[in-house]
Amino acid sequence: MTFIKRSFSSNALWSLAGGGISALAAVAAIPALIHLLGVEKFALVSLLISLNLFFFVYDFGLTRAMHFFSPKIGHQRESEAGSLIGNSLVVAIVLGVLVTLIAILASPVFTSTWLNYTGQAADAATKAFQITAFGIIPALISNAIKGNLEGRLEFKKANVAKIVSGVSLLAAPVGMAMINDSIVMLAVAMMLTRFGSLAFYFYLLSRVIRPHYFSISPEGLKNIVGYAFWAGISGFFATLFIYGDRFIVAGFISPEELAIYIASQDVLIRYLLVPWSLAIVLSPYFSSDTVSLDSFKVVYAKAVNSIQWLTLCFIVLVCLVVRFLVPVWVDSQLIELSMQINYIMLIGIIFASFAQLPLIFLYAQGKAKLITIIFVFEGLGYLLVAPLVFDAFGVLGAASIWTIRLLIEFMLLNYFAKRFLLHA
Repeated sequence: MTFIKRSFSSNALWSLAGGGISALAAVAAIPALIHLLGVEKFALVSLLISLNLFFFVYDFGLTRAMHFFSPKIGHQRESEAGSLIGNSLVVAIVLGVLVTLIAILASPVFTSTWLNYTGQAADAATKAFQITAFGIIPALISNAIKGNLEGRLEFKKANVAKIVSGVSLLAAPVGMAMINDSIVMLAVAMMLTRFGSLAFYFYLLSRVIRPHYFSISPEGLKNIVGYAFWAGISGFFATLFIYGDRFIVAGFISPEELAIYIASQDVLIRYLLVPWSLAIVLSPYFSSDTVSLDSFKVVYAKAVNSIQWLTLCFIVLVCLVVRFLVPVWVDSQLIELSMQINYIMLIGIIFASFAQLPLIFLYAQGKAKLITIIFVFEGLGYLLVAPLVFDAFGVLGAASIWTIRLLIEFMLLNYFAKRFLLHA
């Protein structure tokens, strides 16, 4: 019970702070960027931020792998923990270099073909995406470090670094926009925050595990890659549909509609950091090889109750904001459309928030392959249906598809999590 008390007291508070403060930063930064840059340029900058956020959230399964391995008895001594950290850093660096090269090579095609930029605008947008891509490597390394810290119950350190990383990513473009609204300079500012955040993560990690204990072993690399393979595939689909669908939607709607879609999504999805933060605290507990599944049932039920009450408060808050503040922030011609999009997406956020706990539980139980199958099923359905809906219903269709997919995801994850709990 000691772990349970820690999980729902100081660790839970730090985890909530890590998610909540970053969410508040987004709420403040997005209207500021729209005001400073205008709707059309904000649409492009929001895609650059989304690329950063994608790898702020998605890490090819490395964080999940660290949550799974770190709590095990075999990784408790400093030398064993150092080996786990060393192996995870190697995997993060290799993956980061490969993905960065792919992003750099793909940027010209994406900006000219999909976003339909031409001339100097295409050159500037391409350069901005390529600069942003250099932030992928430090982002993946930071996630590996964060996973190690959280797996060892160092939630205070992990979330202090997460706050620094999340707030700086959003504050940097706002600060730069006040000085220079060049899309390239905005990309440089965001990219530099990734390296600064990595330095801070590494400093905090060195206070837990001394760097001279870091080591590499073929067996350790094999174990991490084996778990991260399935966790990475499932995590890719989960992150893509939350943070990456806008890159697909961008090819079907106008810049003004895209700006509203992204702004609404960016503000609302910040709340997911709250249920995610409550659930992630329990990941080391659910991964422990010294606790029975029977003991998980009580903890799981308490966490569900907490998430439900927090989500209810969030629903009330969003309804008030949409009713009274959106008309102040948004151009009069776009108010009604913006309110409709926000209400549709709010329904999706409700289901997404309820899905966080079963998702974490299944990962902690080593069911990454099962999660992958669920997400691949969703992905195939999305690819078959979504383009048709986007063509027929535009931005409202995009918001509806986003919400329906989150409903399906919740139903599947909840079903399998309850199944494992009931048959413990």
